[in-house]
Order: sequence, then structure tokens, then C-alpha cells
Amino acid sequence: MDTTSMYRTFLALALALTSLNLTNLPRVSAEEKGENAADGPWITSVAWSAEGQLAATQSQGLLLRPAQVVKATAAAPAELEVVGEAETSLWSLLPISDSQYLASDYKGGVYLFGDGEPQRFTSESRWIRALAASPTDGEVLAGTEDGKLLVLSIADKSQSRSVEVGGAAIFDIAVSQSGEQIAVALGDGSVKVLSWPKLDVLKDMQAGHDALWSVAFVQEDTRLVTCGAGRTLGLWDLAQGKQLLSIASTSDWGSSLVALPESNLVVAGGLDGVLTVVDHHTMHSVSRESRLESGIWSMALSADGQTLAVGTRKHGMQLVPVAPWIEAGKLAAESAAQEHPPAP
Repeated sequence: MDTTSMYRTFLALALALTSLNLTNLPRVSAEEKGENAADGPWITSVAWSAEGQLAATQSQGLLLRPAQVVKATAAAPAELEVVGEAETSLWSLLPISDSQYLASDYKGGVYLFGDGEPQRFTSESRWIRALAASPTDGEVLAGTEDGKLLVLSIADKSQSRSVEVGGAAIFDIAVSQSGEQIAVALGDGSVKVLSWPKLDVLKDMQAGHDALWSVAFVQEDTRLVTCGAGRTLGLWDLAQGKQLLSIASTSDWGSSLVALPESNLVVAGGLDGVLTVVDHHTMHSVSRESRLESGIWSMALSADGQTLAVGTRKHGMQLVPVAPWIEAGKLAAESAAQEHPPAP
């Protein structure tokens, strides 16, 4: 790890303030430190709020500096309109309507942005790195730095439940297609799968100690894919309760995963700006692209499944069409079938 970079210094300050594990936290890749790097907005979280409409959290290089919730159109993603501002860095964003957004800040607060001043939720929590829509309408899931999974009521703007998941930070939350299971990726390299709505731990899995930054359900909720500081994409089987194998490697830490619908493809974004596309069924690589010029911090797929929005460290929001990957995935799957025909 490059301990001389500005961001490493920033993380050291964060460590002193919050007692975080430095090895589980993000860093700026070597490609981002050149003098010619663009000085654009740092998008820590990106989401689609409506058809053709984007929302994001825009932060600065230090945790205690102000940050904003911004919105833009897919036609002009660089033209950011400020929705509201927070006193410290914002880390996760969840649209709850076309004009209202939840965002979490560095100090453990969750705020409703939209009309007027941001409204803070009543909850007892530390730094929240992950927000996700609950399978139950009107509720939101939040993952904290100290391993708690919170259930928040939007109407009451308060915490309704809290479950101890582990002693490490929750970096990501995924909800199964059925809405019956919740998966969380943690900073100690473990994956926990909980039932909904009871939140009983169904699976407690681990295959290493490198932080896992993102998790996604695949193959009709029977398996998971993860990525993180270990620079691999792991495939986990829920029936067996373990990681089967690593299906691909990433050239830097993997920060975000998106499963593409109506396909067996998953896209991993890396802190070096590389997008890695893999078929999680055939376990073949489909694409590896370095079209983005700075580290990837967040990704979100449009409702029609055609466009990937990417939040970057220095180049704002970027939009990437997924159709070429889908076509390449079909060709790769056909090739794989010819190499290994199905048994009679």
C-alpha cells in the first residue's frame, strides 16, 4: 500500500478519530495521483432516481468537510444541481422518490434530502457505509462501521430495529430477488446472510480476511458474488454455506458490483477505474476495460438495464452502455459450451 499518498494520510486521520481498521478502507490508486489528473467532483455514491434522472453524493478529500447531495440528467451527467448539503462527508445514497433522497454521513447520521433543510433520522449509530431499500415498504436497511444492521422507518425518521451482525464494518447490503434474504459484506472478509423479516443469521461464511466491499445475489438467489480488497471476485454457494472459488481477479481493489439482468454477467468496478465483466455461470471473463480515468467508488444500473452509472474519485459521474457486454457475454457462453459440451 502507498503510505505516502494524500489519501493514506487522510485515512490515518480517520483511524485516529474513529479507531477504524486501516487495511479495510479504500485508497486512491497510483493512476489518480498524477499532476494531470482532473479536479472533478468525488462521487462517493450514485443512484438512479427516475427514468433518465441521476442522484449522487458529492464529497471532498477530507472527512470533516461539507458534502452535497446532487442530481443530474442522463443526458448531461456533468451538470450537477445541488439538492442539499451536509456538514461532513456523505457516503451512501438511496432515492426514496423522484425528489427525495436518503444519505448517510461520516458521523453516523442519516438524513432525508429534498424539500427544505435536510431532516435527520433518530438513531444511535456510527459511520454508515451502506444503505439499501428494505423488502418492506417504508423501511430502509443501514450498515454501520461497528457491524450493526439497522432498520429505519422512513415515516417516523427513526431507527426501529438493530441487529449485531459482526464486529467489523458493513460495507455493502444486498437484498435477494425474493425479498426473503439479506446479505451483508463486512470488513473482516466475511459474508453474513440473514432472513427477512426476522433477521436471523442463516449463513456465516468466510474465505479470508481481506475486506469485502460489495456483494450481489445471482443465479436465482442460490449464490453470491463478492469483491473487495483481495482483488478477486468470489463465488459463494448458499446451500453449502461457503465460497466455491474465485472466478476472476481485479487489477486493484474491487469497490462495487452490479449483476446485469437477463444474463449471467456481473460487473466489478475497481479503484483503478477498470471495469471487469465476468460470466458467473461459465466463470469466463467477458471484458476488462479501463475507459474511466479515476477510481470507481459506486455503480448503479438503470431501471431498463441498459446503462451503468459510475461514480468516480475525480471525474464525477460517467455513463456506460451495457449492450456490448451482453453481446460479448453471449458469444463467450457459446464458446464455452463448445469447449465443454453438456453431459448427455
